[in-house]
Amino acid sequence: MEPSCCCRGRCCLVVSGRGCAMFCSNCGKPIEDDARFCEFCGTPVLDEGPASYADDVSGRQAGDTVSAQASPSQDVGANQGFRSAMAQGAASRSKGISPQVATVAAVCAVLIIAVAVFAIPRIIEAAGGSSSETASRQQADQQAHQQSDGAQGSATENAVSQQVQVKSGISEYSWADLSNIAAEIERTAKNRDDAVRMAASYNLVKPDGSFTGETKTLQTSMGNADVFIVDVFKDKGSSGRSVAFTFMTSGIFAEHPMNPTDSNSGGWKSSGMRAWLNGEVLQSFPDEMRSGVMAVSKLSNNAGKTTSPASVTETQDSVWLFSWVECLGPIAWNARSNQSYIDTVDNKEGSQYAWFKQQGVAGEQGHASLDRSVAGSSNPGVWWMRSSAPNVATSFGDMGPEVDNGGYASTAEGVVFGFCL
Repeated sequence: MEPSCCCRGRCCLVVSGRGCAMFCSNCGKPIEDDARFCEFCGTPVLDEGPASYADDVSGRQAGDTVSAQASPSQDVGANQGFRSAMAQGAASRSKGISPQVATVAAVCAVLIIAVAVFAIPRIIEAAGGSSSETASRQQADQQAHQQSDGAQGSATENAVSQQVQVKSGISEYSWADLSNIAAEIERTAKNRDDAVRMAASYNLVKPDGSFTGETKTLQTSMGNADVFIVDVFKDKGSSGRSVAFTFMTSGIFAEHPMNPTDSNSGGWKSSGMRAWLNGEVLQSFPDEMRSGVMAVSKLSNNAGKTTSPASVTETQDSVWLFSWVECLGPIAWNARSNQSYIDTVDNKEGSQYAWFKQQGVAGEQGHASLDRSVAGSSNPGVWWMRSSAPNVATSFGDMGPEVDNGGYASTAEGVVFGFCL
């Protein structure tokens, strides 16, 4: 029979002809409708509120029947189990989810999935794009830095030439200007042709590469000397790289002996002349010019009297005398004699400078381009070579109008020196 009482079967038994009855939660005795206390034990009646028939507090399954009468002998424990069953049923109901809540939850889940499906690829793409953009920016920054570094390098390389204004000739430049031009050539020229073109752009040589012979005055504390360029990019510095300009005095700077005594032992390397030139004479140069003077490699007979070409060795010199072969080119004075070794040794001391080759000097003295005079005199004088005489122990070579090929080492003869910038 379908329950029709006020509690809808939640806490009562339906008894035919009796109506609705409840049972005390403490002693289990029946309680009349609308009673607020159990008449047997005085326990207050709990108002559990309405419930559906489906929520049977005994937890029975569908098809179970309900006893028409409760046993008066049921104990408190049984009733406590009854209350526990009621509480569990209430908890189950409180945990249930309403259809409206379920619908909202489903909609939210769908939205979350949609966002994940459509947004995540775009986030990844954006991240990738961001990474790509970052890489592009980094690459652009690197290129900008490289261009900046290159521009700075170019600016550094061109700084010297920008500082030196082109003049009409060598005499118009200061020594600082010439040193700066020389540094530019040494830094950028790949070969002698490059160096000559750069020198020509400053009017230091002619456009065809030939030499002008124009002089510049070198004012020293020991007196003045006019100097001119005899070659470009020929002599080599201590690093092995060619230096820009080789200069030579156009006159006799002073008169000085090669050695205190008539001995060429040790050749140029051990000579008093070499010590004097690289000491006192070099120190007499003006500061702005001396700072640009380059020590270069010079080949010389550093034995004195010798028959061996191996006696020709290298020294590093800032100021030096010229050798036979540097002025005359290859010589063959003794080719038909039993002293041909003299020519062999002398020809090992370098090679001819372009100025003398341009003037047509070819292995012989007496050419006008070789004449050197003391200041104030028009008469050519005799001037020392650094070449030791291989066949005697007392002399060094010398140059002059008489072509005698040598002088005693202790004689004060003319000094015609060279140096490089």
